[in-house]
Amino acid sequence: MVLLTALAGATNSSPSAAQVLNKTPPGLQGRYITSPEFPNPIYVVPIGPRDTRTPRQRCLDAEIAKVGGSASPLAQATIDLKCSQR
Repeated sequence: MVLLTALAGATNSSPSAAQVLNKTPPGLQGRYITSPEFPNPIYVVPIGPRDTRTPRQRCLDAEIAKVGGSASPLAQATIDLKCSQR
């Protein structure tokens, strides 16, 4: 699965493709593609696997990681209370 993002038309205020490419965050493995159907280049970025955890489980995982991975019974009860509304 890929995500397609079309660049804005070339005007004085819009950046060129080279300027946008230079501002790409590190770690992205995207690339520009061109096609006769599209007047501007298209930047294609691969999408990673989907997170299938529930919001509550994501909250629990994040809070347990904050305390170092092993929570005391009191910390676990606090985390459970904090994440119960998600």
